[in-house]
Amino acid sequence: MKNYSELLPRFLDHYDLMVTGYEHVRTSENVVFRLQTDNGRYYALRIRRIIGDYQEQIASELMVLHDFHTRTGADIPAPLAARSGELFCMVNDGGHDYMCIIFNWVSGVHLGGNEITSAHMASMARSVAQLHGFSSAYRPPAGFVRPVYDDGWFFGEKSWTAGDEFMKQIEPQACSYLRDVNDLIRARLKEYPRTAQTFGLIHYDLHAGNFLFDDGKANMIDFDECGFGWYLFDLAHILFEFIGDPRFDAFKEVVAKTYGRGRCSDSDLNLFLALQGIAYMNWLYRLFWRDGTSDAQEYWVPVIVGRLKTVLRSMR
Repeated sequence: MKNYSELLPRFLDHYDLMVTGYEHVRTSENVVFRLQTDNGRYYALRIRRIIGDYQEQIASELMVLHDFHTRTGADIPAPLAARSGELFCMVNDGGHDYMCIIFNWVSGVHLGGNEITSAHMASMARSVAQLHGFSSAYRPPAGFVRPVYDDGWFFGEKSWTAGDEFMKQIEPQACSYLRDVNDLIRARLKEYPRTAQTFGLIHYDLHAGNFLFDDGKANMIDFDECGFGWYLFDLAHILFEFIGDPRFDAFKEVVAKTYGRGRCSDSDLNLFLALQGIAYMNWLYRLFWRDGTSDAQEYWVPVIVGRLKTVLRSMR
């Protein structure tokens, strides 16, 4: 395994920071270190090996984070400019290119699902409303590249129904039910407007784990999957994990009220709660395609089916 700490001096040479200490935080698709500087501030350093043209997508993600933070003051992981003026630096080692990004350190703590209250939900909804308000007026520059989460993304050739081997791993009755729901939600989504008021830059991966709570304020993190999609998808993602929880109705009410009822009707929110079920199935398909195992399906498919049945009862 690559010892990334050996590359730290080469990365840091691109920045005007006096780093006095560091600690390894996480290794996944990215390697993350927490840096401490001589003025007592903390930063997150993210390293990723670059393959193909993915560099353009990451550079565009950094533009969003920089512009969102600059224009709104949102407490998010905004990138620090390198000496070159770029929001990242590149280092080649052993013939491989590595992208280094230094972000502001976002304060706060993660909360488990059982710790979330209506006040936390309201704070999350306010953060989402701030992001979407920024998005509705944002005009990305030329060369901006981020995913588009539309009909083709959820139901196209890379969706869960395109994987015959994947579907064979699902219990037949559950698979049949999910295919019917797939068709229903796709038809409903075609009728939903795609306008500047409903569709724009979203976080996309906005479950409760991607918030840090600091003195009651919810700060968004982990924008790796941000792209163009329906705004209500973000709100539905926050709520999806609480379907079937006794707090769900209260959470749904406070989210709609805080975000703005004129922008979030109950029927529209139900549509995107159901779309979350499809998104989760697509995620399971990606795991199956990557790992070749169905371990995650055994737990998640019954959960997804149960949540979809609850949502669909409300939609009819």
